[in-house]
Amino acid sequence: MLLGSQRPKSPMNIYMMKKPKRINSVTVTMAVGLLVIGYLLYWWIPILWPIFQMTGIMKSACNAAYKDFDDERVMAGLIKDARRTRLRISEDNFRFRRVRYALAEVQGMGIEDNSFFARRGKHCEIDFRYTDTYPIPFLGKSIELTFDRTVDQPLTTVKYKKYCTCVTVPGGSLMAPSEPAPSPAANGPRNSK
Repeated sequence: MLLGSQRPKSPMNIYMMKKPKRINSVTVTMAVGLLVIGYLLYWWIPILWPIFQMTGIMKSACNAAYKDFDDERVMAGLIKDARRTRLRISEDNFRFRRVRYALAEVQGMGIEDNSFFARRGKHCEIDFRYTDTYPIPFLGKSIELTFDRTVDQPLTTVKYKKYCTCVTVPGGSLMAPSEPAPSPAANGPRNSK
């Protein structure tokens, strides 16, 4: 007579797998890996988020340089916006440069008064360098980190084509708005299933 926990001895029993234990080397390794990743995220996200924001703020300053030709005003706006990140920032952390057109490029534009383009420039470059000491959580130590970011954005005039908007026709091709739309009969009969 067989008891409830006993199985009959058969040749197939030797191939049956044993269930793994709940706590084994794989689960311990996964738990330690998740703890290390969580610790690094807990430490790095508050450090990297303001630096990530600075890239967008620098791009915004280059957009302002497209309209404003006074570099000091653009720089003052950049510093004002950069202070929102709560980093200890001054003008020494930035290098703002407006790359000017060469004289031959300005004369080749075919416009009588080229002073507008000469003042605005060809593109805007902003370099950012920031160094600070950050504490390492739970270890009581600190580390000095340096971050460098560069934004190079064109200030060239936006050129629009004669037909700046296009219409997609049922056939899938593009046409200018002034062209007549093809008749539905030109596309052939539709299946009405």
